[in-house]
Amino acid sequence: MLILIPAYKPDTSLVRLIDDIDARAHAEGTSARVLVVNDGSGPDFAPVFGQVERLGARLAPAPSVERRLTQPGLVSVTVLHLPANGGKGAALRAGIAWAQQEAPGEVVVTADADGQHLPADILAVGREAEARASAGQKTLVMGVRTIADPAAPDTRVPLRSRVGNALTAALFGLSTGQKLADTQTGLRGLTPQILPWAFELPGDRYEYEFNMLLRASRCGVELAQVPITKVYEPGNPTSHFNPVLDSLRIYTPLLAFLAASFSGFIIDTVALMVLAALGSPLILAVVGARVISALCNFALNRIVLHDGGPPADPPLPGTLCGTGCSDSDDQHRFARGPHLDRAAATGR
Repeated sequence: MLILIPAYKPDTSLVRLIDDIDARAHAEGTSARVLVVNDGSGPDFAPVFGQVERLGARLAPAPSVERRLTQPGLVSVTVLHLPANGGKGAALRAGIAWAQQEAPGEVVVTADADGQHLPADILAVGREAEARASAGQKTLVMGVRTIADPAAPDTRVPLRSRVGNALTAALFGLSTGQKLADTQTGLRGLTPQILPWAFELPGDRYEYEFNMLLRASRCGVELAQVPITKVYEPGNPTSHFNPVLDSLRIYTPLLAFLAASFSGFIIDTVALMVLAALGSPLILAVVGARVISALCNFALNRIVLHDGGPPADPPLPGTLCGTGCSDSDDQHRFARGPHLDRAAATGR
């Protein structure tokens, strides 16, 4: 598995997290790689990323990944440096592009850099994703925070997090008909079958992760849930989430998606009444209303899901929403990914 960690202005908790992942992987007899994406943090944070690279050289000193894959622990630690801050979504997309070329066939597990995801939970989500991938499934595995932290049993979930997750979970259920215990978790496992689809999703900041959820149900991507421990920093000092701007980015597409879905009911009802008033037999009026509603709803969802752009090509057999690609296409997408510069990627 490849553990993808986007990092913007991190502190030394990032170094401790990687060290702890290695220790846990050794204890479980699991092999994994780590890719840290430096999202344009600037020169002041070069020492932290330097520590990550030195830790990688110490943890994985063998000359080749292939020789290390049979050994437990971290087999490689790579830092991908982006020249400018593009946002969490852009950093995740850059990491996914890297994974498709440098770690083809491996599941990708996304985790936060602040240490709020425990190594045991990261590996558990990765194992579930690997099991789904082995079965050929197109699955997004969500690490849902439902287990109390035994190390801090009295810790209360921040009010902002409780309200935000409850609201987005309710709206997500209305929009998609699916129940998800935690819509805001950053711990996710992506099977390799959905990586081309995930790379094409819109959104450069926190809305990228929610766009992934909204589009999953429409693109044949199954959502699976793995319970994980709830870990919160007091005051959440390392978070770069802007409560106003980032909330707007998340809720705007969600509400638009919900409105597009609800419009189908309105159009269906109006069309049925009009056709019946024109004297159509009831069965023909019902069928005609459903056809009109489906076509209108399809067009509206195309606009909403693709941000008003031209519709994507229809999905090919075995692909996701028209984003299936050959190896040469993957290399082209990696080359044109956000700020990707192979000369800027350093790894051990």
